[in-house]
Amino acid sequence: MRELQKALELYVTATRAFPEADHTIITGTDLVSTALVNAGVIPAIPPDPVNSGAFVYTYDSPSGKTYVITYMLETDSIPGKTKGLQTVTP
Repeated sequence: MRELQKALELYVTATRAFPEADHTIITGTDLVSTALVNAGVIPAIPPDPVNSGAFVYTYDSPSGKTYVITYMLETDSIPGKTKGLQTVTP
């Protein structure tokens, strides 16, 4: 997740907007992933470790001004995180 957030920070610095997308599942070949890779801010998008069913990364940024990434955490072994639905924003 941190790699994806870092790529989005670099992208917004270069373009002055986040990639615009509405409820896009990050697959590595979706429009958001393609924009980040083509901008040279990340060589490839790291997928969710499970990457199926509810265990995917979903990106929302209808205006390009901010974003929300939603994902399901498979474990509660990460300090400060609980198993289940998580969101990150800039």
